Amino acid sequence: MKKISIISGVTASLLLVGCGGENSSDNQVVQGVTKTVGTGYYVDAAVAGIHYECGSQRGVTDALGKFSFDKDDKCTFTLGNIVLREINGTSLEDNVTILEDNKEVAKLLQSFDKDGDTSNGIEILPEVHEVMDEQNITEVPKDTTELVDLVDKVKEKRPTEFEGEVVTDAEVEAHLDNTRKDLKSRGKRTQYDIEEAYSRFERRREEAENEARESVSSNPERTLEQTQNDVSSAPKNEQEVKDNTNLNRDRTWFTCSVGFRIRIPIGKYEPSDSAGC
Repeated sequence: MKKISIISGVTASLLLVGCGGENSSDNQVVQGVTKTVGTGYYVDAAVAGIHYECGSQRGVTDALGKFSFDKDDKCTFTLGNIVLREINGTSLEDNVTILEDNKEVAKLLQSFDKDGDTSNGIEILPEVHEVMDEQNITEVPKDTTELVDLVDKVKEKRPTEFEGEVVTDAEVEAHLDNTRKDLKSRGKRTQYDIEEAYSRFERRREEAENEARESVSSNPERTLEQTQNDVSSAPKNEQEVKDNTNLNRDRTWFTCSVGFRIRIPIGKYEPSDSAGC
């Protein structure tokens, strides 16, 4: 069985991911509705040849794992009729890296890499999709014997080009661990970073609302409705904060009323101590 080169490869195969700059989003008109289109990257090493559907955006990931998505619409990644991963629109932002860290999916992708060497990225041939369809595979194969049989069928279709081999669980885990370290070292923002920031935002917003309600008791002339209006006028999500040019520097909002202040830092950025009411 061919072994994966784990140490040398992940950094090289991911080096160009996200090279499109900090903001590569665009606007498109779909059926009379203007949609913001962003760019993301599907990665277990960069994965090429995976089908995706993200709102009105459909296609196949390229050598960088790049795909396009409509803002606020979910993304679905497939191999044949197998759904590899679904991502909610709230977990997508421009230049996001979708880390494929499901071990069974990662094993499937690594085993069907065209040249059997994930150090230079993962390339899924069209024949892999064909075999999955012909064998009526609708779920990720979990049995090694089944995987070996499917790999052999792809080799029959592309005997001189396909060099994939079924990888071991240890190889899969080592490769994923190296990928995580590489993404972290280069500051790449994954779907998990976005989900964590969104959850943190919701928790802090709830805390702010509770603080606003409690302030009513110490400010009897200020009604609960007035205080709630202050809170409701604040950004409802992280994107609203990004879109507010007055708050872009520290991505923080402040609500000031009689004798109290509400402060919510957004995402990975902390508020400036000098900012305030």
